[in-house]
Amino acid sequence: MKRLEEYYIRFQEEIRDLWHENVTAALGEEVNSGTIIRYLLRDKARVGEIVERVGPSGRGKKILDIGCAYGFYDIILKEEFGCDMVGLEMRESVDAYCRLLRKHNVPVVEGALSKERINIADESFDFVIFSEVLEHLRISPLRALREVHRVLKPGGMMLLTTPNIGYLRNITHLMTGKNILQPFPENDEGLDNVTDALIHTRAYVMTEVVHLIQKAGMDVATAGYISSEKLDLRLRLNLALHLLFIILITVIPSFRSSILIMAGKHSRDH
Repeated sequence: MKRLEEYYIRFQEEIRDLWHENVTAALGEEVNSGTIIRYLLRDKARVGEIVERVGPSGRGKKILDIGCAYGFYDIILKEEFGCDMVGLEMRESVDAYCRLLRKHNVPVVEGALSKERINIADESFDFVIFSEVLEHLRISPLRALREVHRVLKPGGMMLLTTPNIGYLRNITHLMTGKNILQPFPENDEGLDNVTDALIHTRAYVMTEVVHLIQKAGMDVATAGYISSEKLDLRLRLNLALHLLFIILITVIPSFRSSILIMAGKHSRDH
């Protein structure tokens, strides 16, 4: 969508206006205008993919974004396609994350898949966005996907993204003796479980995500890979390695950084 760049410029101005100080989110994460803007610019590829895939088919429909965080694509979908957007975010993170959504009058429901059945009625949404959530869960991913299935209307669709553990950068790290997983904290005082300090608790490959979605009762419509990596000829150090990296993730999609799947819930007469 040609107007995406205009949104990125506008979002940066609004972020600076809304976040004047550090704010604490879930798991003690500190966010401020600088960290949010860096996230926005780093995440442009995923935002663009979601807008392009959801917008045309979701025009005017009721859409739930589970784990909405800053809600960049929710605002774009609302303004450009007239989507009836609703966000779901953890109670501990709403103030830290959702100020931009509130400014643009996108309602946010407080709830956490990892703790409880979400406070949303059965079969109430035409579309669910489940982007960059699976890797954070501290419950069975199947249980979470069954909640997605529950709130979808018959014939409704889900878009899911999650990091790809087979990402080429992960492979090269392992080949050079580097661990791709976040280390446990050296001091675990005050934690119920040492894993409470981790940002990502699990990473997935395509086949297992497809299997989980199907087991939750949805049909996979499309499954592929996306990446935010771009060719940058301004690089001076290791330019040859950068070019090889870009060539490999272009030729071999499974080397890209993220998994993207579109899946549908059976209609009643299926």
